[in-house]
Amino acid sequence: MDKDASGFVDKEELRKHVIAHMQAQGLAPRGESLSPRTEAMTSALFDTLDVDKDGRVTVEEWVKAHAGAAKQQAEGRGDQAFEGA
Repeated sequence: MDKDASGFVDKEELRKHVIAHMQAQGLAPRGESLSPRTEAMTSALFDTLDVDKDGRVTVEEWVKAHAGAAKQQAEGRGDQAFEGA
């Protein structure tokens, strides 16, 4: 996902990753656009992952979020996976 090998993911890299993933799953047409709802969800996800609000998601922030998501899923709260990450 870190296409420029900077050591972090910025909002545009996450957006492009979401587009590629959705296209690979047949959920989005080819191109560089997402629906307004998916754009909003992607932006909200990034804002949640970017704990220190510096405009980038570090490996540490990513790992923390996924550890929290795994814990919540194990507790049966998977629909709240990234809350409080």
